[in-house]
Amino acid sequence: MDNVTLGLDLGTNSIGWALVDYDEYQRPQQLIDCGVRIFQEAVDLKTRTPKNQQRREARAVRRQTSRRRRRREKLLNLLVRNGLLPSEVQTEPRLEVLFNDLGDPYQLRKKALDGALSPHEFGRALMHLCHRRGFVSNRKTASKEDGKVVKSAISNLAKRIGEIGSRTLGEYLAYQPKKRGEYTSRAMYEGEFELLWQSQQRFHPQALTAPLKAAVHNTIFHQRPLKLQKNLIGRCQFEPKRKRAAKAWLEAQRFRLLQDINHLQIKNPTTREYRNLLPEERSTLRDTLERQQTLSWDKARKLLGRHSGEIFNLEEGRKTELIGNRTAYRLRKILGEPWDEMTPAQQNELTTDMLTIDDEQALIKRALNHWKFDLQTAEELAKTELEPSFLRLSLKAIRKILPFLEQGMTYDKACAAAGYNHSDQSNEATVDFLGEPANLRNPVVQKALYETRKVVNAVVRKYGKPAVIRIEMARDMKLTRRQREEVMKEQNKRKKENELVKKILREDFGIQEPRRADIQKYNLWKECKETCPYTGTLISPVMLFSAEVDVEHILPYSQSLDNSYMNKTLCIAEENRKHKHNRLPYEAYHADDKKYQDILQRVRDFPWTKRRRFEQKEIKTDDFISRQLNDTRYICVEVRKYLAQLIGFNNVHVSKGEATAALRHHWNLNRILAVDGVLEKNRGDHRHHTIDAVVIALTSRALFQKLSRLSAQSGVALSERGFQLDEPWQDFYRSIAQRIETVVISHAASRKITDALHEDTAYGYSTHDKCFVYRKRLDGNITANEIARIRDKKLKELVEARLNQHEGNIKKAFGNISDPLLHIDGMTPIRTVRITANFEPTTMLGIHDKTGVAYKFFKFGNNHHVEVIESVATGKRDCRFVNAFEAAKRARRDKTPVTQREFGSEWKSIMSLAVNDIVEVACEEKPALYRVQSLASGKQIEIVLKKPNDAVSERNASTLRIRNSKDTQRIIRKLTVDALGQLSPSNG
Repeated sequence: MDNVTLGLDLGTNSIGWALVDYDEYQRPQQLIDCGVRIFQEAVDLKTRTPKNQQRREARAVRRQTSRRRRRREKLLNLLVRNGLLPSEVQTEPRLEVLFNDLGDPYQLRKKALDGALSPHEFGRALMHLCHRRGFVSNRKTASKEDGKVVKSAISNLAKRIGEIGSRTLGEYLAYQPKKRGEYTSRAMYEGEFELLWQSQQRFHPQALTAPLKAAVHNTIFHQRPLKLQKNLIGRCQFEPKRKRAAKAWLEAQRFRLLQDINHLQIKNPTTREYRNLLPEERSTLRDTLERQQTLSWDKARKLLGRHSGEIFNLEEGRKTELIGNRTAYRLRKILGEPWDEMTPAQQNELTTDMLTIDDEQALIKRALNHWKFDLQTAEELAKTELEPSFLRLSLKAIRKILPFLEQGMTYDKACAAAGYNHSDQSNEATVDFLGEPANLRNPVVQKALYETRKVVNAVVRKYGKPAVIRIEMARDMKLTRRQREEVMKEQNKRKKENELVKKILREDFGIQEPRRADIQKYNLWKECKETCPYTGTLISPVMLFSAEVDVEHILPYSQSLDNSYMNKTLCIAEENRKHKHNRLPYEAYHADDKKYQDILQRVRDFPWTKRRRFEQKEIKTDDFISRQLNDTRYICVEVRKYLAQLIGFNNVHVSKGEATAALRHHWNLNRILAVDGVLEKNRGDHRHHTIDAVVIALTSRALFQKLSRLSAQSGVALSERGFQLDEPWQDFYRSIAQRIETVVISHAASRKITDALHEDTAYGYSTHDKCFVYRKRLDGNITANEIARIRDKKLKELVEARLNQHEGNIKKAFGNISDPLLHIDGMTPIRTVRITANFEPTTMLGIHDKTGVAYKFFKFGNNHHVEVIESVATGKRDCRFVNAFEAAKRARRDKTPVTQREFGSEWKSIMSLAVNDIVEVACEEKPALYRVQSLASGKQIEIVLKKPNDAVSERNASTLRIRNSKDTQRIIRKLTVDALGQLSPSNG
């Protein structure tokens, strides 16, 4: 397909695709095919966290609980075997009662320091140490806020212990009325263990042997090492067989430092020209940064003897300061002169120890024994955490490039000198079909890439390789989790500011219904300090919304096609029409140097991205178009590299998509899916992704050049109707509308059995009331329905009385922690209540004890699929729902097919349906396609079906409910839909 372009509209849970044929002159001719692939998003819609995060955290808690139990059982058995506990503890179901008979463990720990304990009493004290063994740092959490809080609390506790003269933690707590709720350290317990053992060994020398001491100590205090995460470290960009280097390596620190210095330039405030640093300036900055963590721009200017008007190029971007050698700085701060006296090999060895030894005590021991540091220095090293994260290169690649950076070369030239191609943009296709994508550590993008692989490979199998692939990615896909959080925070801030502006416009300007353009104009007015940047004329509130003031494009829109806020400011209308007009500020004013300098002075407080537009001397339209067609964000680059395997890097464009909405508007494509005449994008229909994909496939360099020309002729923005944009080919709208009408949405069927097999809440069963019961916290989250089902009648009366006092407001009644509801005794707070629930026993999973009796229950999770069967004799249908637990049992334990096919001689299998399966249903006019939206079973069955195109999750007119076995007769057959939306009969 030499002249075919594939357009992809890549979203978090959708892929719109379109194939457009071009002629030999790169003019679009026709739409070959198009479609949509819908799949489940990889993160939770509300929290934007991975869907399995909550289960993973719960699993970690279960493992921790299990390990604690096993540790205590191991110690208990060890003490019984050696006569330090009675054998009854191994069989006694109520262990607390037996332990309480042995004495108060705190008093035993105090007494054991000086007096003799019986073997069983000493065993009880040792068991207590095992239950409370204190916090130990693994150094990886030392710098986190929680770790700081814990260490501060431990330090305060140690101070109090010393003030009252207690020798151990146990002795201190024996005198305290409150013995729980304090942060304690592992070292406190280990020190107490040593003192207790030494003291009691005097009284029981035959029993308390050295081997037993070692065994007991290891059982109580053994700490599992951290699980290595080396598999998560990415591969080097230039040396794929090598892992990426940690940022804290000394070579990596110098590599980053020299990169910044070699790219640094100073701008002349008069000529606005940049110059490179002189060799002596580079040397001065390097020597300084080798001994500092960071260097501010003002200090850098002072260091080089520059005045405040001379600005660094990196300063004008987002870089707030120069980063120095943080590793050397931190270690020099601890060690002092000995660090500078070390050889480079010794410095690297010490850095290696800091990066690889996780255990605090092990690092202290290494510092004392190997490096011969004093105890204070060793402890300081153990507390220090070096810079986290990794660079994109390995140490091997860094060591090859570093000598050329030291010569003053910029990064691209240093890479070339070392034999590397830093752009890594091969235009050679290497595969016939896309393979498994690399792990980008971004679940949203990862899921989308796997689905993209299915769609693109299906296109290649059916139509061959496209010549060009154009992609537009959803904005939230291009960002990391932290960036998405920052964007969300900024959006919320902007929303509050806009609401305040609306209020001002209503009250002070008399604009009762402020539009977006009004809000923007007001914000620009405040940004330029109510003064025209070009003339210095004061813009009064009366003038602002009159014809006297224009919202003006700093860079002419006809040349830049940039309609963003950062390319707009205010201008007196007469000045705009007579002088500034359709020119850059530099073009219009630089001949009068004083006037031009005055303009630059007025905009000195503008954001840099806006301020630099006033200094720009020319617009290169080709460069602008290239930026629009090639998004350089990390995720976009990785996606582009993945698809480039198929057709070459230069043939894949990841566009920013700023023109897509405007082009869709110009070509009237919104009308295709319009509802009730509203000519806006209909997001309630999945097919809008297909329309976007068609536009993306048509957004070529030639089209951008045409838009630039038309905009220059008309003088209006692309989003406006001020110029006529011809359709790409004759009969364009009709051909697109006809194809969109026939598109079948490809939904990824949900048949995995990796989700939760049951719900989290544990239920008990009341044989007296014949119902299930569960506990729930009595707080602001309890519902009125749950209050009505509180099992204890007296408790229910208390709860309802409190609720009536607050006029039925649950949040006010139970949401205040400082004012809890009290029991009848007037002293005991009611924390939880037991609530009844009526469930079908068949929907509950019973957990059995050793005698085989179910003592607690969990509600089964979602249904995995439903098996529709038909009576051989009568033709009557029935539904057998299979929940996720049963499906997992078949697959993992029984090793049988997840979907059952055989139902005896009386029944035959018709089909099995899972969420997102497509079925053909008999309707009044003609058979229609529906998608399985959900499956529910209980007292009655319910299979909820929706039209495949419907993107609205709520039930509406397109929803069809199958509520009994008779209704299943309406389902004619199940269909298989491939990644391109091609239908075929299913085999079941």
